Amino acid sequence: MLVLEGIREALSNGTEILVRNTTRDEVYSVGHELSTRQIEMLLVGGLIPWLRTRNALGAAIPEETS
Repeated sequence: MLVLEGIREALSNGTEILVRNTTRDEVYSVGHELSTRQIEMLLVGGLIPWLRTRNALGAAIPEETS
């Protein structure tokens, strides 16, 4: 089984993510290429909660560029 340790903190701080393989008792350090918007969505629980939060604040939802 793989366990993502400290994922919320790592995404918030932009630091490495630690993945623990409990079957083999190993730890791997990984990174990501998520956009700021994608990280925000993950931290609030997904697209729908993110949209609710944005709409409640009256913020326009910017288009993401590639």
